[in-house]
Amino acid sequence: MPDETHYGVAAAEAAMSSRDRWPRIKPQDGERVRFHFLTDGSDPWLVGTKFHKIGEFPNSRDIVCTQALSQGNEACGFCDMDSTNRRNMFACWIWTEFILHPHDNPDEEGEAWEQKQLALPNGRKLAVFKEDIKKPQLLWLPAGKQKAWWSQFTTAWMTSGNLRRHFYELHRIGGGRDDTNYILTTVKEDPLADDILQLDEVKNLPNIEDIFRETLRFTPTTGLLGTDSLDGATPEDLPTVSTTAASTADDDLI
Repeated sequence: MPDETHYGVAAAEAAMSSRDRWPRIKPQDGERVRFHFLTDGSDPWLVGTKFHKIGEFPNSRDIVCTQALSQGNEACGFCDMDSTNRRNMFACWIWTEFILHPHDNPDEEGEAWEQKQLALPNGRKLAVFKEDIKKPQLLWLPAGKQKAWWSQFTTAWMTSGNLRRHFYELHRIGGGRDDTNYILTTVKEDPLADDILQLDEVKNLPNIEDIFRETLRFTPTTGLLGTDSLDGATPEDLPTVSTTAASTADDDLI
């Protein structure tokens, strides 16, 4: 029997309204995304706000809280249902240069990724496989427990004054709901090239607020879920985070 979730009005609306229609970066366990920020940290290409989780897993959706997004200027019907059921999320546009994978390309018909040795800060070397990307992508993440993941981005901005001034790595550790951690590190001082900002595919990127508001177009009919486990943890439950530079060398790949 064919999978009926791929057709019909409800499925079409979900597909067209989903944030996944944007070129979104989704790092998996062990992957290291090397990128430049397209946002400078103080423009509409970076937004953080609160979301309501609507529907039952695995068909639940994160719907933006219009009251939070508008700083109280707009009403939010979901807050009327349950004002406590909100979690912090943020998104920004980045220019992904490449991804370092812990394994080669799993697609047997695809090109093999170039094998490299990654020099770690402790002096060890790690075998990785480099997939070149070189395109704009949407980075969308929960803020984490006690905003631990988000705090790494605010620290990077306060340190640099302009997120475009450095080259960064986002390393995902863990693949499950409860064991995942994201670590943002500064690889080196390497400003975003001006010609990248002049590309049509970059200049025409939408504001993050507009993307967040698109979530309002799809609302499952099932009820609200409880608060997400990534928010509201006690301090001792926080994931380990690091803002220490991964390397000051021109290139830590051998």
